[in-house]
Amino acid sequence: MITIAYKKSTNKPIIEIDDNFKFCDPPKISVIVGKNGSGKSTLLRHFYQDTSCVYLPEELELPAEMKTTQILKLFGIKSIPKEQKEEIQKIETQEQEFKKLSKGNKQKLRLKCVLIQACQRKKGMLFLDEPFSGLDKPSRAQTEETVAAIAETLPEMKIVVITHEPWNTSVGETISIEDGKIYSK
Repeated sequence: MITIAYKKSTNKPIIEIDDNFKFCDPPKISVIVGKNGSGKSTLLRHFYQDTSCVYLPEELELPAEMKTTQILKLFGIKSIPKEQKEEIQKIETQEQEFKKLSKGNKQKLRLKCVLIQACQRKKGMLFLDEPFSGLDKPSRAQTEETVAAIAETLPEMKIVVITHEPWNTSVGETISIEDGKIYSK
């Protein structure tokens, strides 16, 4: 067993994992589900420190004064294959300055930028920490479908998603964290 982190107030392990733990292989997606404070993000941090990865934190600041299309160009939307670009563009975002976007539109733009980076890198790991935060149900469904479709185009990239709610699209595995224990389904 590997202890990943300890709760400062009690010095008890927050989460422990088996020495042989690994996420599922591409193109399948590993989805980590758990309550706030259960250790989901801590588990991700443990893995992304030692691997080549693309990471979407819960909050990713983008240039406030730039418009959506400018930000996508900055991240290299034109440099990825047409099939991936078309899939990413299915996540609809408003065309205005980042600072003026709603919470949901900011989150969708952040996700699009990180997916572009993953498509550019092509291998390693993609970690998405609460990528659906602030999205309504139709937007969440579309972003899940897009992430799953992009996963199919990246056969050398493991994708791991943290979320509070179950994933509705087909995935490789769902990992639940409860009371510091990991359960894989």
